[in-house]
Amino acid sequence: RRRREIRRGILGGSAIICSDDSVLLDAGGAGVSYLWSNAKTSKTFYAKQSDNYNVKVTNAAGCSRTSANSTITVNPVPVPVITGSNSICQNASTTYRVSPVAGHSYLWSVTGGSITSIANKDSVVVKWGSVGTGSVKIVQTNTTTACSADTSYPVNVLNGLNPVISILNGNTSFCLGDSVQLGTTNFSSYLWSNGATSKTTFVKDSSNYTVFVTDAAGCGGTSAVLKLTVTNPPSSAVTVSGPT
Repeated sequence: RRRREIRRGILGGSAIICSDDSVLLDAGGAGVSYLWSNAKTSKTFYAKQSDNYNVKVTNAAGCSRTSANSTITVNPVPVPVITGSNSICQNASTTYRVSPVAGHSYLWSVTGGSITSIANKDSVVVKWGSVGTGSVKIVQTNTTTACSADTSYPVNVLNGLNPVISILNGNTSFCLGDSVQLGTTNFSSYLWSNGATSKTTFVKDSSNYTVFVTDAAGCGGTSAVLKLTVTNPPSSAVTVSGPT
């Protein structure tokens, strides 16, 4: 932030700044000594606190004069604190928020994902797309004083899961009364569309089968649909012909 400069001499004046800013006060003139109202003794100094400042300037002849007051008003900057998940799976969505403050505006931005809600509220919904380290950033502004502050929140985006169903024995079409064993690769938990919760499952019915899995990090994913069809056996009947 650029510091403002106010050269006062014997003239008063005022400035309004934010708490992360400062104002350069300059006594001016050709004095040999300076005494500011805050006990500073330099010709210039940076004011960072709200106060009425004046300076007594003394020249080589011993003559002195005190300036009028320079009034500095310092307004606080917002202190946004982002809350929300800092570790999330790829393609998942989650909400981030800051504490709402009346009279403040908000502007969110994201690296490694996309905002799927309105970006100028005290909360935002983000869908994460890129695996790795992403971030959420907010700029919060006091609309009365125009003082603003920003902060970023790092987020670790983990791989999403794409389980694949394998037929361990049998085929996609099988006879009534038979069964087919389905399975997938190693994960932490399993939930098949038929309700089974193990790595493999035996099925006997025509249906569209899927499996939802999770890993140790809590990431999940659902397989593509595998369609199985039960085929009825041919009808059989004994026909007797000939003499009776």
